[in-house]
Amino acid sequence: MIQVIWDAQGRVPLLKINQESVPWARLEPDLERIFLGRAERVVYVKGDENLDFEYVAQVVAEAHNAGINRVALLTKDLE
Repeated sequence: MIQVIWDAQGRVPLLKINQESVPWARLEPDLERIFLGRAERVVYVKGDENLDFEYVAQVVAEAHNAGINRVALLTKDLE
């Protein structure tokens, strides 16, 4: 799961992959590495409520660039 966490100080949101903090610049390469040997390439993205959707869209785009074929968005109702 990729979490996009809003930083209350108004900066760029923080990212976590499976509870591990990841800088934005490492998102795509880390996803490529994680999914390298997997036949099924599905990732879940969870964004904070107060987050601008542009950041979630950026995560989705980078996941697709990393070869992830399915991206699911988690909402409060789906957790």
